[in-house]
Amino acid sequence: MNRLRRACLAGLLGLALAGCASLPAQAPRPAEVGLESWDDTALGRTATESLRDEPEGNSGFRLLTTAGQALDARLSLIAGAQRSIDLQYHELRVDRTGGAILKALRDAGKRGVRVRILLDDLLTAGQDEVLQGLAAIPNVDVRLFNPFGVPRGANWVRLLGSIGRMDRLGRRMHNKLFVADNAIAVSGGRNIADDYLLPPGGLGVIDIDVLTVGPVVRSLTRDFDRYWNSAISYPIEALVVPRLDPDAARRAFDQAIDALAPLPPALLPGNWPGSLMAELNARRLVLSSGQAMTYADPPEKVAGDSAARSGRAIGNVVAALFDTHKEIMIATPYLIPGSAGIVAMRQTLARGRDLTIITNSLASTDEPMVHQAYALYRNDLLAAGARVYELSPGNGTADLTADPLIGPGRLQSRITVVDRSRVYFGSMNLDGRSARLHTELGLIIDSPALAEQVLTLFSVDQREGVYQVRFRPGTNRIEWVTWRGGSPFVYSREPETSWYERTRLWLSSPFISSDLL
Repeated sequence: MNRLRRACLAGLLGLALAGCASLPAQAPRPAEVGLESWDDTALGRTATESLRDEPEGNSGFRLLTTAGQALDARLSLIAGAQRSIDLQYHELRVDRTGGAILKALRDAGKRGVRVRILLDDLLTAGQDEVLQGLAAIPNVDVRLFNPFGVPRGANWVRLLGSIGRMDRLGRRMHNKLFVADNAIAVSGGRNIADDYLLPPGGLGVIDIDVLTVGPVVRSLTRDFDRYWNSAISYPIEALVVPRLDPDAARRAFDQAIDALAPLPPALLPGNWPGSLMAELNARRLVLSSGQAMTYADPPEKVAGDSAARSGRAIGNVVAALFDTHKEIMIATPYLIPGSAGIVAMRQTLARGRDLTIITNSLASTDEPMVHQAYALYRNDLLAAGARVYELSPGNGTADLTADPLIGPGRLQSRITVVDRSRVYFGSMNLDGRSARLHTELGLIIDSPALAEQVLTLFSVDQREGVYQVRFRPGTNRIEWVTWRGGSPFVYSREPETSWYERTRLWLSSPFISSDLL
């Protein structure tokens, strides 16, 4: 079959799938809300005891800076939960770490814990049987957010079936949240997958979660409830025709999870150095204290609901963050400020504030087109006076246990520190996708102690594995400077990239709309 014939058949299949694309009508269902009597659980009592000496109304916070800490915290909290577990993620991959968490959730459901799992549908291809088996376990419910109105199947089937509705393909739930017993939460930029939670053997992913206890956890649960009860969230049973009866579905789930490679013993709950399990058993967590507010997009944003625009998280977060008296540090994997963002940054710098930006280099990013769009604004940022740093991929040498944290690797953290006192953690990038298409969730925490911890971790001056981007003296041409053995090394082109990579990206970039990046 020649290429033209294959293309025609693929197009016809796509049109056929698009023509029959529809979602089932949802039956009326009662609203479900988070656990109200959270303080009568072991985790609730631990949270209360950990904040006993803090001012009333304060919440407590703990940075999870390494993949091992992030995995240990989630597994320890699942093991300690007595009443409820809520998970909301853009991606939950069925791999070693995802399998370990799914297995722990199964066990929690069997011991009577209510488990609610909400996943964006974009990255669930091939997982229907596993998710159905999990949902067949007593006390466990699985819902998919903004599902595709096409036959279930591989990603290419979804893509073809979305012809004529490509806007739906890009409008996704990007939130990341884990809450146990409405008492202790974990949020930030990490998905549930080996890339984020398995200590790396190759290129390190640099990310940070924040563990949270106290009043702000109830706000996070209310945000979860809005998405869980949204008309855009569908029970998996409404989308996937069951192939097996419940008993067989549970057996199939067990077989699929047992077939995955097990975690090394060192990564099991309680075995990781400084494991959260020990503090949970002692009923006292080591925390930094402060006030916090949650910022979450309304779920209706993905439907293009004009009424949801006023509730967009990015506008509220940016307004809060740029209300600065001295300095801002922004760490983000993807940065496309746009003309409005450039104006805001220029105004901030013109008032005598300092602005430091840390992002990925072309060599370390997993989104080259996004980097190309960011590069269009790089000269403007430097001309306005911003300090710009880009990470080296490091050829797999990342040491994510180091202090400072920043070094070679791929940045995935979305963190901003304002005036060494306020910190933003969340899922939001400073780009068009976060502004217009994705839903996002984040926290702004007023805690100088936590801010200083973050700034120490993200120290970038004269760091190996970090490039300072600057104008070559006396010119408006960009150069990259890094340090090795105490000496500077200067590059005149995008470092650690080939002529072919740079040329291919330059040639393809005119065909990609920055509105979709």
